[in-house]
Amino acid sequence: MLNKGQKNQIFLEALDSKIRLQILDSIAKHYGITRQAAFLEVIDAEAENLLEYLTYEIRTATSLMLKFHNASQMRRRMANL
Repeated sequence: MLNKGQKNQIFLEALDSKIRLQILDSIAKHYGITRQAAFLEVIDAEAENLLEYLTYEIRTATSLMLKFHNASQMRRRMANL
């Protein structure tokens, strides 16, 4: 079973680079860290769900993208049964 950091990494890597950078920049700004530090934090084995790191509008938009991503993954798994 995947930990939250692995799930966060899979989701972030599925996004186009512009959106991924917007999410990481938002986290970095909120916590006063670099974009790279934000990425390492959210993919760590002890990481929380990605949404826990986000605030404001980016949290809502990311939540919707996560729901779509999760539904797409579920459809792919069901098709392979």
